[in-house]
Amino acid sequence: MEQHGQQRGDHGYGYDSRFLRVIAVIDDAVRDAEGGRLHLVENRLKHLLVNIIEHARAEYDAMRGTNYPDTAEHEEDHVRICKAIAGLCRRWSGTTDTLHDLYDLRSIVFRHIGTHDHALGEHLMGMVSSSVVRCTLVPQTGP
Repeated sequence: MEQHGQQRGDHGYGYDSRFLRVIAVIDDAVRDAEGGRLHLVENRLKHLLVNIIEHARAEYDAMRGTNYPDTAEHEEDHVRICKAIAGLCRRWSGTTDTLHDLYDLRSIVFRHIGTHDHALGEHLMGMVSSSVVRCTLVPQTGP
């Protein structure tokens, strides 16, 4: 599998545990498909889709709440990922014919995490840093 992207544990973007879980589910689906445990792959994909939708909703709330400038582009990428997973769920026929699609999905998710989620994280950290600076500059009143 090494030729198909980064292994779990080789993190170039400072992933948090949420990202690791998403990649882990994809990796588990790939391993199941490669190992002939095809009956497990569809369930993993359905579980992944539910979790990606929940992740997208939480991120959308954060983006909307902080006036994130790239909300539309980020959301479009979430939709693209969800459609890719839903398509895999529909096409999964218990064969390894769609194994390359699992590799592609992993690459798409890695790209999303490394670009859109990384940029959103930087934006949110900037918001936190700005709030901390403003709080420390406000004179304290009282005892």
